[in-house]
Amino acid sequence: MKFFFLSLLLCLLFCPGCADEADNGRDGEDSTDDDSYTPADDDDDNDDAPGTDKAKVFEINPVLTDQIMKTTLEDVADDAGGALISRIDDEGIRKLRVLTCSDEEETIDLPGLGTQRICTLRPLANKNENGDFVYPDWPTAVAGVYDPNDVHAEVELYYHAQKIYRFITGENVGVFTHLPGRHKVNGEATPINLVANYRLPTTTGNLEPISTAFYSPHEYMQQGMAEVNGLLGYEGDFLVFGQGSHADFAYDGETIYHEFGHLINYATAGLEYNIYADEYGLCNLTNALNEGLADTFSWLVSGNPTALFAYLEQTAGPGFSRDVDNDLAFPRDLRGFDPTDGGIIAGANFAVYQQLAAEPGLSPEVFTRLILLTLLELPQSEEPDSFAKYADTFLAILESEGLSEAAPAIREIFTARGLYETVRAKEITDYREADHQLLIVGGTYDAPWNVSMDLRIEDAVLAAAPAYVQGIVDLPSGASTLVITATLLSAPDAPMYPDPTDWDLRLYLRRVEPIRYVEQTDGTFQVTYDQAVAAEAEKRDRKTENTWRAEGLTAGNRYYLQFVNFGEASATLMNLDIAAQ
Repeated sequence: MKFFFLSLLLCLLFCPGCADEADNGRDGEDSTDDDSYTPADDDDDNDDAPGTDKAKVFEINPVLTDQIMKTTLEDVADDAGGALISRIDDEGIRKLRVLTCSDEEETIDLPGLGTQRICTLRPLANKNENGDFVYPDWPTAVAGVYDPNDVHAEVELYYHAQKIYRFITGENVGVFTHLPGRHKVNGEATPINLVANYRLPTTTGNLEPISTAFYSPHEYMQQGMAEVNGLLGYEGDFLVFGQGSHADFAYDGETIYHEFGHLINYATAGLEYNIYADEYGLCNLTNALNEGLADTFSWLVSGNPTALFAYLEQTAGPGFSRDVDNDLAFPRDLRGFDPTDGGIIAGANFAVYQQLAAEPGLSPEVFTRLILLTLLELPQSEEPDSFAKYADTFLAILESEGLSEAAPAIREIFTARGLYETVRAKEITDYREADHQLLIVGGTYDAPWNVSMDLRIEDAVLAAAPAYVQGIVDLPSGASTLVITATLLSAPDAPMYPDPTDWDLRLYLRRVEPIRYVEQTDGTFQVTYDQAVAAEAEKRDRKTENTWRAEGLTAGNRYYLQFVNFGEASATLMNLDIAAQ
């Protein structure tokens, strides 16, 4: 059940601009530059024969490829009344089906939530009715104007999903012809469902715009997520693309490839969002691995390793764009935010590809083969998924594919990126407010998709959410006090989440050694630390300046620091500043 809710929460936490989407009104404003796209010549729009699979699409997205181009959609069925769904292939499977979240005042009753207004799922694009799949309503979305009923979004979704599906199953990749285990539900052949114009269910009024995209396997949908997400009436896996007040996620090919990457990760390795407890607190490395691999598939298909999701950055607001051509390393660049932590894996993969492309001259298709074989092998080990496990498995696949001579250089890349390091603690001595460093800390709220730890503190057992990464501060000689200041940014209100201001962040410190957690026989954890410091300010607004002051420290010593949240709500610590006194 974590796929949707973590995607939504992380989007709201990390992207303040998109957190305000629901408050921006429905008329929208043009948030792109005047020359951000150039319409193609439409003189012959109506010259196509009725019922053809001709269409117009953006090759990647309206920012990277700003000329809309003519194309013919592949493998579209002729026996589905004109709807945009794949033909039945030689194995009796339709691979893809496109639907739109239409607001037709459909409601359901959910225990604890009452009556929810939800999507009515239906296909809108129809070549028999329209003559083809050319729909002229795309300029509205490109301009960043809210339009929850545009039909062109379905066309973009099908084109890009078909593109990545064809790529990963191509002869030059040669691993499989269909995603393993994703096309049968209760023994019946089922396509992957692609949903355009998704908006959040509500208890009052119209469906709410939301700037997010997510993948939900059919197993999760059958466990109740179909009702919670308001996506009823169809069986199978779901790839869902939000319609925000200014951003239509179905228009971004890179986002579609990324979300399809999560589908690939789940189909091959069973990778799902999974926070687990270990000796350093709560660990998000499985999630980061999932995100980094999804970004890897995105650039392998788009060919673009820099400024991924630039269309979303322009229309939805800051916080979406990231590079896979980077120098990120573990643990130095951990932030506790899955997509940015995943940049370590994405960057390592890109560096490995560059090495293999140079010598022995591997193509993107062969590199994709190596990634897919690695993913298929990961579940064979019972060890928890980690960066090190991924690196070792990739090297083993490299040798099995006859590329052992390249292995030493690849191991050097993995080592330089810190993939074999185990202690989740990074140097923060020099953090200053002007550097805009941030750290995300989860909450303790009781929900199937959230994970916390029961800490045994003196005679009490308290639910706690330690930060995913600890900090290291070297206290200078002559100093005995550490003062840490930060801006706490709470998540916006969201359905089924706690009061956003219900946080209780305490700072734990330990001299010389990392703060450690040991599981007891009753499932609780004993934590080893020297000092715990509460926040000085009681005020808990959506945006709060706060200070933690640790006194009586030993000058000239190294200290490990970790924020531990005993409140239900998660929080983002922004503009971290470390000062010794």
